[in-house]
Amino acid sequence: MRALRHIRPCLTLDAAKSVAVSIVGVRLDYCNCLLHGTSQRNFDRVQRVQNSLARVITQASHRSATELQRQLYWLPIANASSSNSAPSRSGLWAIHNAVPS
Repeated sequence: MRALRHIRPCLTLDAAKSVAVSIVGVRLDYCNCLLHGTSQRNFDRVQRVQNSLARVITQASHRSATELQRQLYWLPIANASSSNSAPSRSGLWAIHNAVPS
């Protein structure tokens, strides 16, 4: 995520979203799958990573993470794991691929 933060000014919003989903999204999917059925505290940790990623992509440091996720069409981690039949599909990946560019 640090590398993305450094190159983000050179990328368009669509390119930044694609890079984020392909690199970080895979890891969030993996964490989501591992944490399925565990405590809320663990989900909160993964949610902070997703919030941080949304701020890097949109280049917004002080806006609400919920607002940024809505702007990017991402589901929060807890909703993503409970709304999908397979826990390994996070909202980040599923929503990004469902929305036409």
